[in-house]
Amino acid sequence: MKRFKRTEKVLAFLLAFILVFGLTACGGGQETAEKAAANMLEAIKNADQKTASRYIDYGVLSGMGDSAQSGSESEELVKMIFGSMEYKILSSEENGDKADIKAEITNVDMSAAIQDIFTELIALALSGEEMDQEEMSEKMMEVLKNKLSDEATARVTNEVTIHMTRTDGQWKADTEETLLDSLTGGMLSMENMF
Repeated sequence: MKRFKRTEKVLAFLLAFILVFGLTACGGGQETAEKAAANMLEAIKNADQKTASRYIDYGVLSGMGDSAQSGSESEELVKMIFGSMEYKILSSEENGDKADIKAEITNVDMSAAIQDIFTELIALALSGEEMDQEEMSEKMMEVLKNKLSDEATARVTNEVTIHMTRTDGQWKADTEETLLDSLTGGMLSMENMF
């Protein structure tokens, strides 16, 4: 009987130890800033608005397209711009609730792509083919889609520092112009030229 109680105590102790150790190992592990940055970039690449919104103001990203586009056209444009993006986390440095993540982001060189698109659209306009506003808009989207999905379209790689801040346990990237410009393959730099 005494032996049974001792075995019972040892088993209870082991069970308590396993539970405490298991909860400590699995729970309470907060996401690192580096992991948050990688999750953000992957969500942007996949046009996963729900996930990306946890890490960045997704409205700023999705609003970078033509505001006159309908919701589905705007979403399609976002997928075209970010779908071929590639990224690599180079380093990360956390300091309390602030972090700097160095990343390399490669995407379609929007400056070169837009020049090619304008050339095609000007040739189309000079061809004499008559189109109404809707047909012209559809043609522009078709030309843009073809250019952005073409493997031969020039790509640009930028190294950027993603500044992140942790608020209520959640890392969120600052929406700085250098980050947005790198994500879009230089679209903001090109817009600033006009």
